[in-house]
Amino acid sequence: MSVGKQKITRVQRLQSIEENKLNALSVELAVVQAELAKLHEKAQSVQSAINSATLPDDAHQVESHQQSLVWLSHLEKQLQSIAAKVTESEAIRDDTLQRMIAQKVKVNGWEKLTDRMQTELDHETQAVESLDADDRYLNNPVKR
Repeated sequence: MSVGKQKITRVQRLQSIEENKLNALSVELAVVQAELAKLHEKAQSVQSAINSATLPDDAHQVESHQQSLVWLSHLEKQLQSIAAKVTESEAIRDDTLQRMIAQKVKVNGWEKLTDRMQTELDHETQAVESLDADDRYLNNPVKR
């Protein structure tokens, strides 16, 4: 195997490693987005429970009224907790997305380098083959 082919093989290995990292980041991003979707769904569920809660109008149901207030307070705290988790998950998603973009740039760079190296190798090979053909035509047996 020629030196040029060896270099291309090494670069392709590096490119493969970077692509694997990109794929891992893609999976990580999908997990975070799924978690965010679940959190949003849960927040909507809690918010609709808060909106649909009614307080008893009857003055004789003081205990029921107090229980409803405690339940609403619990739901509001739960909603705040979910909002904090959503904010945290969004920060993780944004960070993962930035790392994914940077990784994609690396992969594209390796692809371009591989293509350029392959083109250079092809030109060198073509030049040598052309010189060999010229030598055969001229009956000049030069070994390259």
